[in-house]
Amino acid sequence: MSYALIGQKILTLGTRYGKHKIPRFIYHITNKSNYELMLKDGVIKTSKDKLFGDGVFTIELINLFKRWGKNKFWGGRSLWEELIYQVAKGSDDLVILRIPTEKLNNDLLRVRSQNILFSWSTSLDCMAATVRAQSEFLKMPRETQGWMDKFFDIFKKYLQPNSFGTHLLEGTPAKDSHLFKQRKEAIEYIYKDAIPIADTVKIGEVNIAQLRSTAEYDPAKPMRSIFIKLLEGTHEVKGAELLNC
Repeated sequence: MSYALIGQKILTLGTRYGKHKIPRFIYHITNKSNYELMLKDGVIKTSKDKLFGDGVFTIELINLFKRWGKNKFWGGRSLWEELIYQVAKGSDDLVILRIPTEKLNNDLLRVRSQNILFSWSTSLDCMAATVRAQSEFLKMPRETQGWMDKFFDIFKKYLQPNSFGTHLLEGTPAKDSHLFKQRKEAIEYIYKDAIPIADTVKIGEVNIAQLRSTAEYDPAKPMRSIFIKLLEGTHEVKGAELLNC
């Protein structure tokens, strides 16, 4: 079965911008403790990214399954593994939420390329920006509180003139996500405001430790096993079934 057909089945290729396509749904994966806090607060709060700023970080599943594998710039682990590691934060319980983009203010929805992020982070431009920022930072009075934030503020100044830096810091409007998809890049969506939990639907959960003790877990394909269980009973699971890792 082709990814195009799967995309039609899980309804992620909808458009509200004419030829500029954005997903009909985006997805937020988190651990169960965070999800319980979201229910209590009534919103998915924005989280802080030192480079990108505040935002709710989300994915498009068809892009995730096709593009978030291993890459020469990403080291030994795939981006699937990095994603699970980051959202789990030591917990075995994961939850996935489906978010209709029609519920969002699309002027606040941005896209960032993982290919740009990781290729730039290993580039000479990044090394040069880091050296300049360190040199300026070391000349400042040293304070224990907030020193990391101050360093990143300086670092951003040296990022900004670079086209990569502009993309990393400001993102690109989500309506232009098709440009990154045409280049077959892994992308994430960042919503620049809190999202009401009432505008989301919990579509799955998985306890990774328990899953590993069952016949449903394939140690040769751990990511496939986790995503299939996480999306069990949904149309979206069709994409996870094609993972080969």
